[in-house]
Order: sequence, then C-alpha cells, then structure tokens
Amino acid sequence: MTKSQDALASLRALTGVGRAPPAHHGAGGSPPAPVSETRETTVPLTDFTKLPDYGVLRRMRAVFGGDSALPNLYFIPRSGTMGARIETPEGSKVLFSGYDYLGLSRDPRVVAATKDALDTYGTHAGAARMVGGETRLHGELEESLARLTGHEAAVVGVSGYAINVSVISYLLGKNDLLVHDSMMHNSGVMGGVQSGARRLAFPHNDYVALERILTENRPRAERAMILVEGAYSMDGDLPDLPRLIALRDKHQCWLMVDEAHSYGVLGTTGRGLAEHWGLDPRLVDISMGTLSKSLASCGGFIAGSQVLVDLLRTFAPGILMYSTGISPANAAAARAAVEILLVEPERVARLRRNSAAAASSAATTSSGKRAVIWLINGPFQCQ
Repeated sequence: MTKSQDALASLRALTGVGRAPPAHHGAGGSPPAPVSETRETTVPLTDFTKLPDYGVLRRMRAVFGGDSALPNLYFIPRSGTMGARIETPEGSKVLFSGYDYLGLSRDPRVVAATKDALDTYGTHAGAARMVGGETRLHGELEESLARLTGHEAAVVGVSGYAINVSVISYLLGKNDLLVHDSMMHNSGVMGGVQSGARRLAFPHNDYVALERILTENRPRAERAMILVEGAYSMDGDLPDLPRLIALRDKHQCWLMVDEAHSYGVLGTTGRGLAEHWGLDPRLVDISMGTLSKSLASCGGFIAGSQVLVDLLRTFAPGILMYSTGISPANAAAARAAVEILLVEPERVARLRRNSAAAASSAATTSSGKRAVIWLINGPFQCQ
C-alpha cells in the first residue's frame, strides 16, 4: 500500500467506507481486469455524485458536522506566518503538520528577496521558460541548487509532484522496469503508471526482496530504475543508500532518490541522504527535491549530471516544455533560502535538537534524528 492509499484508507475507515484507490497494483505491476457492473439506465454516467468517493465525502462531512465530538481540522484557514503555533478562526493551534522545517519562510532575507522579485519581474514568469519565461533568477536558483546537492546541474519546475511524474515517465517506457519501495510517494508511483513501464513494489526497506525482484525481472527490461525516498514522509525512516548503490551497480539500473523531506534535514549541513551516509552525492543518478519544504517556496527540481539536466530541460514534458516557469517570486524565495542554508548549518542542528526533544517526550519509534517522527502525545519544548 502506498502512502497516499494509507491516508485515504484511514479516511474511509473513519467514515465506514472500505474502497481503496487503484493507485498501486502489487507485485505484478499490471492493473486488475475491469469489473463489470450493472448501472441503472436512468443514471447518467457523467453524474459525479455516483462516483464511489462521493459517498466517502458525504460520510466525512457527517462525521465532522453537526453535534459531532470530532472537530474538523481539514482546510482550516490560518492568519499570519507558519510557526509552531498558527492562528485560526477556531483559535490558536499547535501545528504538527507543517514542513517549513528550517523556519525560512518568515526569514526577513527571504521575504525581502521575494518582494524585490515582485517589483522587478511582476507576479509570474509569463510563458514557458524556453520561449520567453526565463529570468535571471531561474538560472541563479538552479546554480544554487547544484551547489547544495553536490551535483553538476539542476533544473526547476513548478511542482514537486509534477517533477516526479514528468521525469519518470520521460526516462522509462513500455519496455522498461520501475522497482520502487512500497512506501513510495504517490507522485513516483503515478510517474511509473504514466510511463507504461512494468512497475513492481518491494516491501519497505527490504533489500533482500529488492534484489530478488531485480534478479528475476531486470534481464527482461531494456532500462530499469530503482526509486526510493531520502526520508519517508509518513514514518521518517531512511533508506540504506550504500546497499542501494551496490544493487544499482550490480543490476545496471538508474537510482532515483526523492529527497523532498531530506534536503535541509539530513546530514550535518542539510545536504541530504548522501551527506548523512558520508557518500559522494554524484553516486545517485537522479536526485529529486522540492522547494516547498525546507526551502520556503513552491516548486520542484531534479539534480544530477549535466547531460541528464540538459535532456530534461529540453525534452521532458511538464518540466520546462509545455509548462509555465515557476514565478520569479518563488524562484527568489527558494534561492535566498538555499543561500542561507549553505552558510547557516546551525539551522539543521537546531531542527535535529527539536526533533530529538519531541521524540524523547512522546510514544514514538523514531530516533528523533530527522524532521518526520511518530508523535503520539507528550509535551516538549522547542528552542
């Protein structure tokens, strides 16, 4: 079960509906055969209220509405900046679901850079970057991201989700193989679906199972990719990067790591999973990151070799081709955040201390060495 399915399954369990979305098809990697069903001829097939999830939505509203003892904590608007506490129409709330991990979204230097970009370039890129939407800020951000990640180059797009879908579906095709961790983010899974490649999931962090899958299936594929996360966003645990690199080399695959929750978090200076393991980041073929977690903005990026980045910049649909560039304001905010992170690694150390404090004060299996932890209850003091 993927993480998106797990979250949706929790909502469906709460509302008494057991249907799970068909986002992942198990070890076989192929979708189930369509199920025939009898429809009333009087019900239009275009009626959205007849979709199964509409029943879930109605039950959710019933659970949280009226005289229910359960408060509805979804889509509560906040006022002001994001911090340990947020102000809402229902009063002040302690926030455990945010991911402004380094507090940079409210840093005066980041805010000032964003305002300057608005004054200079206006509110949006205005076009695809290939045909008029490129600004100086886009290139400067990509240079900063290459320095942060330790790769030769980087390319930025409007969405971390779209980056995963676009890159995987561009690199893989129907004759190829994608093997991903069973806890992989939905964006990576959907990239595999869109690619048409054979898609197989291995049990979470089980490298014996991963090797068995590769041994049995890699010879029948032209290209292959191993896909994992740098820090898993629901559990906070990490992959074994040295073992993954060894399996990549043995079976001649690409290794792609989604570092959405590990850049700015892992390693002494926040440079991600490779720094955590003391390895050269260039040993990872494709490093994906987001601008919307530690980097105080919105968007996604890929870091890797210059050849990879040149190909993605020119040919991958949804990154620069067929997509408007990220706004100058978002580019400026992210670049300012990267530059601050590069010179202020103490922010990463403070995050680690706060995570450890939370882990030591709660019923959790987490070591507190990363930003995502299991937190059941218990007070703790952030610094």
